Amino acid sequence: MAGVSGRNQVKGIGDAINVDNYSQVNIANIFTQAEYTANRLSLFAAASQSDTWYQRTDPYNYVSNDKSERVSKTGFDVKTGANYNFNSHHNAYINAGMYSREPYFKFVYVNFGNTVARDLKNEKIKALEAGYGFTGGKHKVHFNAYYTLWQDKSILSRENIQLLDSSQTRALIRGLDAIHKGIECEYSFQMNNDLQLELSFSLADWRWKNDVFATLYNDNQVIVDTMRVYADGLKVGDAPQTQATIQMDYKLTDDIDVSANYVFCDRLYANFDPSTRGNENDRTQPYRIPAYGLLDLHLGYSLKLGDLPVYANLSCFNVMNTEKIMRGDDGAAHDLDTFRGFWTLGRTFNIAVKVSF
Repeated sequence: MAGVSGRNQVKGIGDAINVDNYSQVNIANIFTQAEYTANRLSLFAAASQSDTWYQRTDPYNYVSNDKSERVSKTGFDVKTGANYNFNSHHNAYINAGMYSREPYFKFVYVNFGNTVARDLKNEKIKALEAGYGFTGGKHKVHFNAYYTLWQDKSILSRENIQLLDSSQTRALIRGLDAIHKGIECEYSFQMNNDLQLELSFSLADWRWKNDVFATLYNDNQVIVDTMRVYADGLKVGDAPQTQATIQMDYKLTDDIDVSANYVFCDRLYANFDPSTRGNENDRTQPYRIPAYGLLDLHLGYSLKLGDLPVYANLSCFNVMNTEKIMRGDDGAAHDLDTFRGFWTLGRTFNIAVKVSF
């Protein structure tokens, strides 16, 4: 790359510094679906194919020809499923799918330049789920179990964290596999015409399942090393693997409604930092972020603006002013002292108005 070649190193207002690039992504998709219903049994099958074209423009690093080679990738998905109604109250279903998803733009070009990545692969996803539902009177229950195999996933570590100096690195991983499995349950109870209760619970086990190689970049986006990353068996981060919610909706009058929603999150792990996973004997799980609960309150009012229906909503998020860690990267010791991430604290108020035409 030409980099700063031919440019004035003294910058003024409006000049580009370090970064000045653009992405272009064009997508074409074709979809088809077939359904069949006979008495209590219903079946469906669906398939789609997509074509994605990528191109990167970088006038900062390329003086004479700033456009990259255009890259084309094809993806597809195939899904099928069946549902059986035992009677008007009970049903069971099973669904399966296979997906080949084109890579995100950030993984198509390497070295933060216009060079196309070699051996660029689609992510492959194979999914299976089964569930049961019950509807009777004032009660509704839904239970679901799932198993997903995710293959050839790419990860860029510390993507949202600024590197302090050249001693820190950012790692690009390709070919990572994971297994996601778990159960989910939802329950709702219509206590009366004005009051409804909803409960949900999910329990998951998400783990990486292979060891891979990573390319390390410094704060100047230059490759400094490659390394073996020992990720097999580590928990997938950035999402709570235990979660429970409770929500109450109450209609005070025909025009005014209130609701409260409480969410409890646990078994939330930090994203593992590949640069700290070069020891084959270190299979310690990433830092487990402390559990937290958040309470949100909402007040809604329906009115007429002339002949137009209007709905105004006032919301207060994090009513209890709970301090929590949102996300972050695991450290060398896999503890809070070496963890690097984002904390949040404080209540947030929001006013929204919806006008229906």
